[in-house]
Amino acid sequence: MNLQTLAALAAGIALTGVAFVLAICAFDTNHAAARAADVDADLLNDARSNFQPLPKDMATPEFPITPSRVELGRKLFFDPRISVDGTVSCARCHQPALYGTDGLPKARGAHDKLNPRNVPTILNAALQFKAHWRGDRENVEDEAKQVLIGRSASSIPTMRAR
Repeated sequence: MNLQTLAALAAGIALTGVAFVLAICAFDTNHAAARAADVDADLLNDARSNFQPLPKDMATPEFPITPSRVELGRKLFFDPRISVDGTVSCARCHQPALYGTDGLPKARGAHDKLNPRNVPTILNAALQFKAHWRGDRENVEDEAKQVLIGRSASSIPTMRAR
């Protein structure tokens, strides 16, 4: 066999090998994609069986949603005058653009004090069974009231920074 024939034979074998590898990869990719789709479908079905859709709004007979209550809530949420030092509104930590949190490891509160925890989201907070990061408020209305009337420093449990 001459050199050209050997080179052509080697090239043919190499191309066949490449084609075989590509076929295996394509099969494995298709198989992996199908397997991932099955896992996604199973996860979605599991979630649907464990969770219900969120309600249209968070109104209750005790706390109906009215235009005047919404306007009052908006004013209180963005007004820093109701904080102990008159400089911090709810929106400082619960920023609407950050889904009701501030994205920091630990929040800075009144008097620029470093709080012991990060800011919990307030997104869908009305659905929570307790409110506030300590869980010591009955609902979001109780949280708003406690912010306005305050609590004595001696009644607030001491939290160690972690």
